[in-house]
Amino acid sequence: MGASAAATCNRTTGTGCTLIPITDDQNANGSYTTPANFYPYFTAAAAGDSCQWMFGANIPGLTTNDFGKNAQYGPLLKLVYPASGGHGATISRYNDFRGILANVPCAGQSENGGGGNGGGGGGN
Repeated sequence: MGASAAATCNRTTGTGCTLIPITDDQNANGSYTTPANFYPYFTAAAAGDSCQWMFGANIPGLTTNDFGKNAQYGPLLKLVYPASGGHGATISRYNDFRGILANVPCAGQSENGGGGNGGGGGGN
């Protein structure tokens, strides 16, 4: 079986792991290094007095913060998993990226239209 785009990331060391996925377009030398043309990211959008989270890309006239576009995903993150049959042993893999926002521009809302406390109930 030949090489593939998925084989470019060494999940043990993090070498070759990229945020933007590598396409399955093979280079002339047989390697896979071409990043995807688009990778979505979160934005905040405002319309009137509402604030909404969006996913995709900047929308002109609506996006108020793009959080650094793809940089918002942060650095490569090593995660620890239980080893199969390891009797308490663990294994570490680079499987994700993590970015932590310094502030949250849109307050949380419940599905019932309440505030950020998870409910629209009274309590008064």
